Amino acid sequence: MTEKVFNIKEDFTVIVQGKPSHTGLRQDEPEELQTDPTANLTFNLRLSDTEREAKEKLALPFIFSKEKKTALLHSGPGSGRILYEPDANDDYDEEDPDDDLDV
Repeated sequence: MTEKVFNIKEDFTVIVQGKPSHTGLRQDEPEELQTDPTANLTFNLRLSDTEREAKEKLALPFIFSKEKKTALLHSGPGSGRILYEPDANDDYDEEDPDDDLDV
């Protein structure tokens, strides 16, 4: 690392003087200590071997097997349907469906 010393005079001229002359020992910059940012957390980010095995065996709710996909996509007898019959209190407007909201 090269050090330069600059002096600025009153008339704003810059004088480059080079490296300052210090007779003492130059102190090296202290090395940055590599600290663990997870050291003082109130929760654990790492899994033990038994926790990792349990996680790998877990069946996630949004991953379906072929049998479950087939059962969900094909409706059979007794499958539920929703029938909606509008009544007199329903004020549905094609132009503004949110007109009945108090906003």
